Amino acid sequence: MEKKITIAIVENEIEDAKVLEKHIKDFFLENKEDYVLDVFLNGFDFLEKKEQYSLIFLDIEMPGINGMDLAKKLRNENSDNQIIIFVTNMAQFAIQGYKVNALDFCLKPVSYHDVYISLTKALDVLEHNKDEVLVVKTKAGTYRLSTKNIVTISMVQHDVTIFYYDNNGDEQKLSYRGALKEIEKELQGTELIRANSGTYVNKDMVESYNPTDNICRLKNGMTCSVSRSHKKGFIEEVTR
Repeated sequence: MEKKITIAIVENEIEDAKVLEKHIKDFFLENKEDYVLDVFLNGFDFLEKKEQYSLIFLDIEMPGINGMDLAKKLRNENSDNQIIIFVTNMAQFAIQGYKVNALDFCLKPVSYHDVYISLTKALDVLEHNKDEVLVVKTKAGTYRLSTKNIVTISMVQHDVTIFYYDNNGDEQKLSYRGALKEIEKELQGTELIRANSGTYVNKDMVESYNPTDNICRLKNGMTCSVSRSHKKGFIEEVTR
C-alpha cells in the first residue's frame, strides 16, 4: 500500500527537470510531508515503473512518446487515481488536459509559485481521496484499483478474480493467473475482509448475513459463504 506521496517528473530537458525537482523539494521541505521523487528523462523509462507513482509531472512536448500520449495510456490502463500535472511551453496544449482528467498545468519556465499552487491542489485531492490502492500486475497490463471500489476478490483454481466498480460506477471483472497470498499483506487494514479461505469481500458492501446457512449477501446481489474459521472475525468487522 502506498504510504508516502510518490512523485514522478517526466521531462526530457535536463535543466527543466532540475528546476522542477528543486521547486518540488522546496515545497516539501516547507510543508514537511513524506515523499519520494524520481526523475525520468523520457516516457519509455517512466512506463516501466508508472504504477509506482500517485502524482506525475508530465512534459507534454517530448520526443518518442509525448506527455499527452503517456497520459492517455495511463487512463486507458485504469490508472484514474494517479494525479497528472502537465508541464509545457504552450498553454493551448495544456488545455487539452481535460480529456485525460489532468489536475493542473505549469507553464515553462516553471516558477516555484506555480508548483506550490499545483502541489497544494494535489495534496488536497490525495487527502480527500485517502483510500488504499491495490496494484495488480497482469499480462494485459497493470491496474491500480481503489480498495473501496472492490466488491470481492476470490481464488478459483489458479486464477484470482476481482469484481470492482470503475469511475463510472460500472461493475467490472478482472481475472489473472496468480495467488491470493501475493496480495494478502496489501489488503490488511482495508475495507476487504476474509470470508473464507478463498474469498475477500468489501465489508462496506455487505447487505446482510444469515448465520443459519453462513451466507452473506452483498449490495450488488452477489452472495458469498462465510467459513466457520473466519466467521467470528467476519462478523466483528462487518458490525464494527
